Amino acid sequence: MEALLYLLPLLLLLICPISMMFMHKGHGHAGHHHMHGEDHPKHTGSENDIASLKIQTEQLKEEVATLKNLVKER
Repeated sequence: MEALLYLLPLLLLLICPISMMFMHKGHGHAGHHHMHGEDHPKHTGSENDIASLKIQTEQLKEEVATLKNLVKER
């Protein structure tokens, strides 16, 4: 029983990594396939998304400039 008390701090430290191993055991990578080169699908619409984000960025910059001017006026 005394030996268990000496090992208790070590056991407490090991509980976390050991429990993580058991919890993630079902999340294996058996069904995952990594694609390389021409096997990788094209990201459709990503160019449109980037263009849209650039437009939004410019609009936000204009709004920030307007707000800065309003703050200076006060």
